[in-house]
Amino acid sequence: MAASKLEAMTGSGAEVVLVSPEAIPALADDARSGRLTWHRRPYAIGDLDAAALAIAGTADPAINEQVAADAQSAGVLCVRVDAAPDATHAGTAALPATVRRGPLTLAVTTSGAAPALAARIRSELEQTYDSAYEDLAVLLGELRTDPEIARTLSNLPAEERRARWQAVLDTDTLRLIRGGDETTAKEVATACLCSPSG
Repeated sequence: MAASKLEAMTGSGAEVVLVSPEAIPALADDARSGRLTWHRRPYAIGDLDAAALAIAGTADPAINEQVAADAQSAGVLCVRVDAAPDATHAGTAALPATVRRGPLTLAVTTSGAAPALAARIRSELEQTYDSAYEDLAVLLGELRTDPEIARTLSNLPAEERRARWQAVLDTDTLRLIRGGDETTAKEVATACLCSPSG
């Protein structure tokens, strides 16, 4: 579980330091490519000195307890992945389960109460919001920055602008993207935004 959290962080550009004698292949690859720093050893006191966030995600509850205790003492936020109910030091933070599709990020959290539920919902979101949503988000971003579209929309009341953007989503734009016809999708979206009648 901690590995998925770290992979998300390295993907977002965070400065990640992994302290563990072993790592899954994806994290070892991240270390080799310089996306994270890997100290191949057990956790030690002082490892959190420069940390803003700690993830206590080992298979050993005693180590997780020590990380959480040290984090609390150092004033460092801590996500405790094992969430042991009898833990003296619980985590002080929770990370959402996320689905990333380009500029679109979907997140769900149970604030640590039910990680399995958050993971299941994330899985359902991954299936529902496929890669076509990434292309749609990119297209909408391009349209928002298009000078001609911006001029057209700037002359309209806010309610009409919202209605036109909603019309883009209500048309076949997503279906066209899924079918590989991004050109027609852009034409349809542009027509919704710029036509005299909306």
